[in-house]
Amino acid sequence: MVLKETEQKERDVIMDKHTVNKFGEGWLSDESDFLNKKVYVLCCACMSIYAEFLSYANSNPDVEFVLDPNKADAIVVLGCQVTDLAVLNDLKTLTNLMQKHNKEFYVGGCLAKRFDIQLPETVKRLTNIKMDATIIMDRKIIEYQSPFWISPTKTIETEQAEQELIQGNLFRNMYPLRISSGCKNKCSYCSIPIMREGYQKTFFKEEEFILSIYNKNFNGSVVAISDNLSVDELGHLCLLSMTRNIPISIRNVEPVTLLHTEKNLKILADNKLLKIVHCPVQAFDKETLEDMNRSYTVKNLLPIFHYLKQKGVILATNVIIDYKNFPNPLEDPMIDIFDYVSWNPYWDGVWNIDNAARRFEKYLS
Repeated sequence: MVLKETEQKERDVIMDKHTVNKFGEGWLSDESDFLNKKVYVLCCACMSIYAEFLSYANSNPDVEFVLDPNKADAIVVLGCQVTDLAVLNDLKTLTNLMQKHNKEFYVGGCLAKRFDIQLPETVKRLTNIKMDATIIMDRKIIEYQSPFWISPTKTIETEQAEQELIQGNLFRNMYPLRISSGCKNKCSYCSIPIMREGYQKTFFKEEEFILSIYNKNFNGSVVAISDNLSVDELGHLCLLSMTRNIPISIRNVEPVTLLHTEKNLKILADNKLLKIVHCPVQAFDKETLEDMNRSYTVKNLLPIFHYLKQKGVILATNVIIDYKNFPNPLEDPMIDIFDYVSWNPYWDGVWNIDNAARRFEKYLS
C-alpha cells in the first residue's frame, strides 16, 4: 500500500518526537527505528542513561544487540553533556566510529537534547529509550566506554578494576535498580531538569529487587539508580533492604535527603546492609553553595558520615572545581572523609568547541 503524502507526513510526526527546550528545538527519533535491525550501543553517559537503555534492550526481542559495530545496521552513542569535556569526548567518540563504519548513526542520552550542539548532518538524535518494570538479565548487550578522564590502562576489563574505588568504576558492576529519573531542584549550574524532561517515578517491581542479587552478570550488589533520590524513595528502598536482608548501595542522594533518612541508613549500616553511599556535596562552604542555589546542609553531615564510615560503609561524592572565584573543595579538610571523589571543572553551559578543546588539554593532558 502506498501512503498519500499527507498520510506519510502524519506518520512521520508520530514516529518522531518534536522537542523544544532552552537549547533550541528539534526532532527525536525513537525505538521504532531499530525494529528488525542489528544495533551496536556504546554508552559514554552516566549509569542512569545506561540502565534506561538496558531496560529497553532486555525487553525487546525484535532488536538484536551486537557488540561488534561491524555487524550492526545502526550504531548508537549514548552521550553526556554535564561538562564541555564530556561533550567533546562524545563527539570524538562519534567521529571515530563514523570514520570506521558506514552505518546509520544515532546520538542518545542527554546530549541528544542539546540542540545548540551541532552533530554531523546524517546523525539522528534519539529520545530516552526505556522500559519500566523490566528485569535486566544481561548487561553485556551494550558496551560501556572506558572513562575518558582516567588512564586507559585502568579499564573495567582489568582484574584490578573489580575494586569499586578505582576511578570510573564506582557502581559499574552492580545491578542498576531504576528508581526514578529527573530532578525537581534548581541548582544554578545544572541542566538535568531540562535534559531529563522533569521528574518521573519508575515503579520497579519488588521481584526485580529480590532477583537482582542472583544475577550472574552482576556482582551480587544492588545500586539505586536515580538522578536525585527522594526521601520517600530512599525510605522505601531501606525498608526493602531490611525486610529482604539484601545489601544496597545508594547513588545521588542529596545532603538534605540523607539527613532526613539518617535513622534508616544507620540501621542498614549496623546490619551490614549498606555498602556505598554516594552523596554529591559539590562544595563545602556556605557562600559557594548559596551561589549554586543549593542548601547549606553539608555541615550537618559529618557526624552521619563518620558513623557510616565506622560501620564500613564506603563514602563517595562529587565536587565542582574552579567554580567562579570560590574556594577549591578539593582543598577543604572535609573532603578527607570520602573514600571516592569525582570532580568536574565548572562549565557555564555555553558550548564552544575551541574552548572545550583547550579545557580538555588543561585538565586531562
